[in-house]
Amino acid sequence: FHAEKMSASGAGLGNHIDRKEGHEHTFQNADAERRHLNQAFAVTGHCQKPLHTAITDRIAEGYTGTTAIRKDAVRALSLVFTGTHEDMKAIEADPEKMKGWLKANYNFVVQEFGKENVVRLVLHLDEKTPHLHAVVVPLREGKLTAKTILGNKKDMSQRQDRYAQAMAPFGLSRGVRGSKAIHNAEGWYLGQQQQAQEAVLSDLPRLTALDRLNPAQYEKSVQERFKSATKEKTDAAIELRRREQQLQAQERQISKLQQELKEVKSRLSILQETVTMFVKSLLGRPVSEEEKKVMDIYANSYRKAEERKLSEKQEEQQRPKKGRGMGL
Repeated sequence: FHAEKMSASGAGLGNHIDRKEGHEHTFQNADAERRHLNQAFAVTGHCQKPLHTAITDRIAEGYTGTTAIRKDAVRALSLVFTGTHEDMKAIEADPEKMKGWLKANYNFVVQEFGKENVVRLVLHLDEKTPHLHAVVVPLREGKLTAKTILGNKKDMSQRQDRYAQAMAPFGLSRGVRGSKAIHNAEGWYLGQQQQAQEAVLSDLPRLTALDRLNPAQYEKSVQERFKSATKEKTDAAIELRRREQQLQAQERQISKLQQELKEVKSRLSILQETVTMFVKSLLGRPVSEEEKKVMDIYANSYRKAEERKLSEKQEEQQRPKKGRGMGL
């Protein structure tokens, strides 16, 4: 479950979600032959309108504030629901399970954000991994307040917990707590970032006759769109770097565990040989001088290995720990 704030009009994202003809560059990863499998759900009347119109109309309908809405205000939240490629394909293969998964996601969106605020709910089956798009307007008590609805890190983490509970019947589990959400695949997630960037660029305002009389205003609008696109690109680069670092840390951990396993196997082998010779001694079978020397070697090796392990543990405890950032 991934949530992202939207301050642009939403036309570009709408082109992607709705697979609008003439804007195929916003959904390059989609398979045209599977497009008929996609499903759009009319949760509210706004869902049948172009996305940018739906967002504007819902705000006009529900906003009761006395002050004008800022141009850079968060006008909508883009939500994506999915799982690993394998899990989602398994759900897709079972029509009843897919139906249940969709209903559970619908209930989650309605409970968390309000049915009246849903302006888009679309299932995409024409991309590599099945996923559900939802777009909601962050209105509460007549106020446009994404900050209140999303909450702080603790609130967002608890929302992830609630979503995990809703997904448990379908064999889906929550991501690692304390880190940013990791989606079904690197390529899919970064593809979404790229499509979002393209969607922003595709949403550039058209140059009208009035703009020709006031080019400064048009230039300002274009600059704002490019700033948004640049931010999307930067966010994607940061996310990629974070994941690379996470992967490197996991590889180091795997290497360490493999070394520990090797040492454990070695100690078990030593213990087995030692026990065998000890049993021989108990049974009254003579233990040769050569076997006694081997037992001594094994015992010394085992003792040194245990001392080394204890020393490493003490060094680890004494080593200053680096601070960790708070994630979801």
